[in-house]
Amino acid sequence: GLDLNRLRLSNIEENSLVGVNNFYEANQYINFDNNQIRILKKNQFKGLEKVYELSLSQNLISIIEENVFTNISYIKILKLDSNFITYIKKEFFYNLNSLYKLDLSNNLIKRLEENAFFYLENLQILRLMNNQIKFIRPNAFSNLKNLNQLDLSY
Repeated sequence: GLDLNRLRLSNIEENSLVGVNNFYEANQYINFDNNQIRILKKNQFKGLEKVYELSLSQNLISIIEENVFTNISYIKILKLDSNFITYIKKEFFYNLNSLYKLDLSNNLIKRLEENAFFYLENLQILRLMNNQIKFIRPNAFSNLKNLNQLDLSY
């Protein structure tokens, strides 16, 4: 895998990861944990088509642009825990229909929008514990046909 842990990164420029797949085999992970990333932007992860696991834990992420993960559609595990995310909507996870595990624990999530996890039809594990969820819109968990673990504890 590629470990970019604790580099004090505050931004990942668009297309800056293009070509990374050439350095390792498929089914690898990329670790951006413990940096200072604040915004996830569209095309930041372009070039990571073969990534199995992407970890962005313990950053300062508070903004996620729509369709940000479009270029990494084969990812199985996505860790966004211990950030400053305040809400979830379906456009965040567009094209992640291979995702198996999503960790959004230890954020500041206050609400889950309608169909928030709509594109995650193969998701089996969803971790939302230790958030501040006050409002869950109707059908927030619709289309999660394969979900077998949901943790909403506080």
